[in-house]
Amino acid sequence: MKYVLALLIVLTIGCKKEAEKDKPCEPEVVAVVTDHTLLPNFADGTKVESQTTVEQDGQLYFVRKGHTRSKDCRISRTPVQQDGNLVMMRMNGTTETCSGKNCSHCSFKTGGGCDCVNSLNLCEHTITKNRDLFRLR
Repeated sequence: MKYVLALLIVLTIGCKKEAEKDKPCEPEVVAVVTDHTLLPNFADGTKVESQTTVEQDGQLYFVRKGHTRSKDCRISRTPVQQDGNLVMMRMNGTTETCSGKNCSHCSFKTGGGCDCVNSLNLCEHTITKNRDLFRLR
């Protein structure tokens, strides 16, 4: 029987500043990103086929890609920080996802939003909470 030890390192690094003064300080929580701590699928059930870190527009992102059974594309990007071999993601942050119908390749536009290649359709742009990407909560 094969056992996998999934380690999730969580760090609290100060507080997230709230727009409203009456709200209590929300701790900034950072988790180390690994194959074992992230869910293997997008929110709609599409399997993640590849994941990597890339620099786009001066920001380091964790990028995940996949295709539905009908070959529609999915791509997501999450701002991350890297320290040596460790990739760290803010749990309180957000992830952008592009989902294209009849689209073989989705990409992010400079300045935000999504683009769809090889189709007349557009990719749908959604924003989700980073903590929804993790297996362990």
